[in-house]
Amino acid sequence: MYNKSLKMKRVILNILLVAMSAIMMVGCGKSGKSATGDDRSLPDATGSPFELLAIVPQDVWESPVGDSLASVFAEPVKFINQYEPVFDMMRILPENFKDFLRKHRNIITVRIDPTYTEPTADAVYDRNARPQLFVSLYGPDKESLAQYIADNREELIALFENTERERMVSAATKFRELNLIKMIKDMFGMDMNVPRGYVYRGALKSGDMIVMSYEYPVATQGFAVYSYPYTGSSDFQKENIIAMRNKYMANIPGPSEGSYMTTSTVFEPEVFYRKIGDRAWAETRGFWETENDYMGGPFVSFSTLDADRGRVVVIDGYVYSPRDEKRNMLRNLENLVYSVDFPGDNIVVEAESKKE
Repeated sequence: MYNKSLKMKRVILNILLVAMSAIMMVGCGKSGKSATGDDRSLPDATGSPFELLAIVPQDVWESPVGDSLASVFAEPVKFINQYEPVFDMMRILPENFKDFLRKHRNIITVRIDPTYTEPTADAVYDRNARPQLFVSLYGPDKESLAQYIADNREELIALFENTERERMVSAATKFRELNLIKMIKDMFGMDMNVPRGYVYRGALKSGDMIVMSYEYPVATQGFAVYSYPYTGSSDFQKENIIAMRNKYMANIPGPSEGSYMTTSTVFEPEVFYRKIGDRAWAETRGFWETENDYMGGPFVSFSTLDADRGRVVVIDGYVYSPRDEKRNMLRNLENLVYSVDFPGDNIVVEAESKKE
């Protein structure tokens, strides 16, 4: 098998940076340009969010290359109580890749050619349509390319996921619920985009929590914003995040009298510490349930320090969808945090091993 090299990692990371730079250009009003820089009129891309076309010959698909691609993009999304892949991948034979299929939003192709000395990759943004990400993988043989895909699985997923996120965030800024945006600004002093379709569900009289939701026929995509005084970096330890989550989310009533939202203990939540832009966040994922009732589903919350006001601010998203798929609803909620802007400086969130 082909040994992983730092060069391979650098190639994937470089195409990630190139593609993301192109997306930012589109978001800044430079639409209509391909990745080559040529001005041209492009048709709208086709396909649904988190859908991917894999253009692979039959013999390559039935080799370890096909196994590697399926393993990467069929990986299950964590913290969803049913199987849903990170991407809905559809394999197309090269001879069938024509007409409207060439305009799909996410495309990945593979090519086996013994003239290549090692596996490599490149990415083009807006090749046949706008917005589109077109990634090509090359290798001298099937075995080495399969290993290359496996070794760079995280980078490949991040490349397509980040591209989709930027598209969704950009689209959401075009249609906004201005009244809800103003409510959040007045209560928490931060700017956050709320896409059209969300409705106001209530707020605490104390002024430190507000709830909004997007309602589907048989599903709910909701979020709460709440804040509480900052007492120290231990506020960002998992047990303290969950304790405050249960305190505030208990204000969301369940379907029956005396029922309310709480965090499920059947599956342990996980906390990840990361930066989004220049701001540090504690990202918590898990499942919620209703006390004294039987509703439940996945949640994702983001906690950050508002240093100027000496408080922790949380954006807590939850999905209830007993029949429909939950992946894209949850990702819509995740995207909310990418529009947040606080005035002033930010202090990096670090959880201590012991409580203060």
